[in-house]
Amino acid sequence: RYRNLERAAPCPYHTPPPSFAGLGSMQVQPAAVVVTDFHQWDASTEAGEAPMLSDEYVFDVQASSDHSQLFASLSTGALKAYSLPTVAFVRSFEEHRGAVTDFCLHPSSGGLASCAQDGLAKLWDARSRKATMTIEAATHLGAIPTCCALGYEGALFACGGGPQLVFFDVRQQARPVGSLGEAIHSDDLLCLEFHPSKPGLLASGGQDGLVAVFDTAAAAGTDNVVSILNAGDTVTKFNFFGDGLEGAHILTASESLQLWHFPSAQRFHFVEDVRAAYNPMLQSASIDAAVDLLYRAEADKLYLVAGSFGGDAALLEISPSSTRVVKQLSRGHRGPLRGACWAAASGDDLITCGEDARICVWRELPEPPASQAEPSARQAARRNRQGRTFKPY
Repeated sequence: RYRNLERAAPCPYHTPPPSFAGLGSMQVQPAAVVVTDFHQWDASTEAGEAPMLSDEYVFDVQASSDHSQLFASLSTGALKAYSLPTVAFVRSFEEHRGAVTDFCLHPSSGGLASCAQDGLAKLWDARSRKATMTIEAATHLGAIPTCCALGYEGALFACGGGPQLVFFDVRQQARPVGSLGEAIHSDDLLCLEFHPSKPGLLASGGQDGLVAVFDTAAAAGTDNVVSILNAGDTVTKFNFFGDGLEGAHILTASESLQLWHFPSAQRFHFVEDVRAAYNPMLQSASIDAAVDLLYRAEADKLYLVAGSFGGDAALLEISPSSTRVVKQLSRGHRGPLRGACWAAASGDDLITCGEDARICVWRELPEPPASQAEPSARQAARRNRQGRTFKPY
């Protein structure tokens, strides 16, 4: 499926409409709902249901690499940790004095870092409630920090704000060790991601519609840009996927979905508007916004989480040859969704968060019967060896 990405051919600007598999019974309700704060009660709440908050958002959720803990960022400036799979509250990190704009976890070191509208970036001891380091990020960036990432076993902290990107050495009390200015981006940065298996590579995306992949280990004065991906609109979500993690999946502010082979800077799949493309396949809900793309490495499959303004959502398996609904998620959220992640290493349990101060857990989202599933990478490769044309999207 997403193997051998280096063989992907560039796609035209408009991709033909996907074919959709049969839906069957696709409705599912959450196995658990966590409300992050009970300071305000909604008088219209039905008996027996958790109250809804009108002014607190959960911006994002991320699971630790061992899937033992879940971390959530809030509009109040707090980060909260929950145990998995029970989603029981563990601790709260509350030193920020403004909404958390981004946070990141390092998969091997266990490092936790955040940045917020108070102009600060903080590195935390995930086992306690205290920040181990505080950085005056706005002073270095000349703008409020909007995104951050940890690389090199958690030793290098990258923080972006405006078009600027600054690097800090965590081993030396977060001493600034370098920066990248408007030579790459011309507008505000919105997302940063270190490559999971190539620690020197860092990707940045923002309002100028570009994703820049560059080598942080390149010698000073050399061209450190690996590739530039022009998404054509504000990049809201980005990450790596596929064989060798050479794929790049992108969501934009205009609700487009794009898949790229970043070493060659070739786009091999493009959906101009996920709402127009995928709403016809839904039974009783509609998509108003793409929330996130989630990759399951062990299955080599890519999923889109999309939601409505009213809180309904859908999980769809994405491929350029066909797209299918896995489940429609209902009666969990009461407002727009903001983030999603897998709760378990198997990828069968999904966690979502949103503008209703809720975190919802959706258990054991099943795969369809084998007759409905897409061919595996091995099956596709076998057909290729038998002489058929094989283009991995």
